[in-house]
Amino acid sequence: MDVTPINSKSKKSKTLTPKQKKVLKVVLLALLILAVLAGIYAYAYNKGYKSGEEAGKKTTSSMAKDLLNNVQNPFKTVSGQIEKTEGEMVTVTTSKGETKTVKITDQTKITKKTETLNKDALTKGTKVTVFTQGEDNNVIATRIVVR
Repeated sequence: MDVTPINSKSKKSKTLTPKQKKVLKVVLLALLILAVLAGIYAYAYNKGYKSGEEAGKKTTSSMAKDLLNNVQNPFKTVSGQIEKTEGEMVTVTTSKGETKTVKITDQTKITKKTETLNKDALTKGTKVTVFTQGEDNNVIATRIVVR
């Protein structure tokens, strides 16, 4: 009769059967393949994301430039001091030293703060901002603000 103590552990070593070894190899191989594929996906995703982000920045900035270049300034202005007034023509010298001559019509509104003025208020040395329309030699003052 074989007597083994109740609390003693058997010293049998666990060995894997050939079938278990084969399953273990397949599982490890599958995990390795998944890890490699996940790494490739992460690399490609980041590379594509960054290149798309750069392309988006370029497109957005070029679109903004194109948008702003095509918008014409409806408020063409000349600011400076009146150099001279001759009849319907007023010559203004800008802070950059340029001289601009504009035509005053009956529709030109001349104001100082909330007060409406007439052409006689436009004297040499008066600081003004002139809102104009037209181009080249045919510039008409639509409004003159005396400062």
